[in-house]
Amino acid sequence: MDTFDKNQIIQKSTEILTNADNPIWYVLLFLLLFFLLAIYVSKNVVLPMRTRFLEQKSKLQIKNLRLNSHFALLNPSPLFTIKSNEKIEPINESAIKLIEENSEIFNELNKIFTLWDFNLSEIIKGNKIHSFSDQISGKYYKIFLRGDSVLNYAQLYLNDVTELKNTQLELANSKAELQLLTKYNLAKIEEERKKIAMELHDTVGNNFALLRLYMNPQNINQEKSDLEMANNLLDDLIKEIKEISYSLNPSILQRHGIASAINSIIKRFNEANSIHGELNVSGDLCRYNETFEINIFRVVQESISNILKHSKAKNYQVEIKFFPERFELIIEDDGIGIPLEQLKNRKENHMGLLNMEERIRTLGGDLTIETKIDEGTKIHIKVNTDGADNV
Repeated sequence: MDTFDKNQIIQKSTEILTNADNPIWYVLLFLLLFFLLAIYVSKNVVLPMRTRFLEQKSKLQIKNLRLNSHFALLNPSPLFTIKSNEKIEPINESAIKLIEENSEIFNELNKIFTLWDFNLSEIIKGNKIHSFSDQISGKYYKIFLRGDSVLNYAQLYLNDVTELKNTQLELANSKAELQLLTKYNLAKIEEERKKIAMELHDTVGNNFALLRLYMNPQNINQEKSDLEMANNLLDDLIKEIKEISYSLNPSILQRHGIASAINSIIKRFNEANSIHGELNVSGDLCRYNETFEINIFRVVQESISNILKHSKAKNYQVEIKFFPERFELIIEDDGIGIPLEQLKNRKENHMGLLNMEERIRTLGGDLTIETKIDEGTKIHIKVNTDGADNV
């Protein structure tokens, strides 16, 4: 029974498979045709299109590289190429000229790139851009690396930013100088306040107290000496008050100008010190605006004060030269001079000189200092008065 059933099943299956009307054969035939069609389309349509696409892409890349090469040759910045083995070669005229002018720059470039903190191969293969700054042969450069995987190297651009860097350093130095000058001027103001307070207390205050004693009706007798003493005290008080007023704002400067004010201050210093000063004036006397004159006066005042304090000079001379379009001032002494190291570091040692330079700078002028040990110091100031308001 079992054997008969198996034979029937086999016979039935054979009939189904051998029957031409069986839909399975149609499905298999369709799949075979579809597979053959896919092979045909891939071989005769897709592959040629892909080949043409790759060819066009390659041509475009080559064209792009040629354009980049032409642009690189015209680039005013020095351009080098650097391969994975870190070999650097100049490409354009700017790079060649740079190396001709300074052969050491090529060696310094190679030294810099041996200390890289990035992977050059990754930049080249990934067509990446990397930039950093460095100092080469005394100049500051912004360095750009542009990887090119097709040519298997990186383009290296050197952008000279020395002028920009120097400007930034000058701005930083100016800011530091301004802070020091502000601190110095505040200290000078406080010093002047203390000096005025002491003069008012010790001299003017005491003289007023004595004067009140002499002028008291109960203490005044008919002797002439008491009245003379009171009169002398009044003279001293007037003199002291004038001195304080002069130190705060020299009225002679407002009334008669720079030459008269400087002459007045030299006479005052001559009366109070053993160092002798004199004034020489040449040219037609001119008056300038208040800012100009007060700054020049304070510079002379500071200079003479420095001479009296530090120079150990016997004589000094102030020379004023009036010209139609400029003003010159020369202050010279025969003292011990200023050590060059102190002159270079005047931010720490000679804030007074720095203050003088700043005053002249605000007027648009130049201040130069010449000094020799045991031969003295000469300060020469030139200010263009074309833009100053003549009065």
